[in-house]
Amino acid sequence: MGLRRIAKMYVIEKEIRGELPGVRLAERQERIAPLVEDIGVWLRQQRARVSPRSRLGEKLAYIGNHWDGLQVFLTDGRVEMDNYVIENAIRPLALNRKNALFAGHDEGAAVWARVDSLVETAKMNQVNPYAYLKSTLEAIASGHPHSDIDALGLCINIQLKPMWCSRTAYSQARNRSTMKGLLEIACGSADMILPTCRLSGKPDNRSPG
Repeated sequence: MGLRRIAKMYVIEKEIRGELPGVRLAERQERIAPLVEDIGVWLRQQRARVSPRSRLGEKLAYIGNHWDGLQVFLTDGRVEMDNYVIENAIRPLALNRKNALFAGHDEGAAVWARVDSLVETAKMNQVNPYAYLKSTLEAIASGHPHSDIDALGLCINIQLKPMWCSRTAYSQARNRSTMKGLLEIACGSADMILPTCRLSGKPDNRSPG
């Protein structure tokens, strides 16, 4: 009974995916909330008859202990019903964890972490990572002041214009906000990223200072 209701919830979520938060919230409260209530009743009944020390009892107890958190999506249309989006986004980093064992030293691992964060965040926001990093690092290497991040962001937005123009105004605003955060990270860590190009096998020929 519980699985059938959960399956119905996912069918409804699929139908309203991509809608505005207000629309999703209204549909969830009308169509999904009754299913969740039924699942809550079923859950209490099952916990009453299953030994809490059994494997099934432990799973049911886990659901019961997180019941309030599982219902947050019924009160906020921006929240997803599950964390699949996040899991899919971090999967490339999770698959790459063993490679990080061969960073060589702490400084190399720190640079690697910064670059990975920049690349994956850009990909999540549908920004070409290579174009973003190339434009940002070239500007920083050319002496762009750290105090003028907004101007650097405008320059990059113009260069990546074809990617921005394909999105809605809401997404553009969200992505530009994220881009500013990326620029702050890039500018703040450029002193580590640029001098350590030797980690990729390319010598650092810049003069000291």
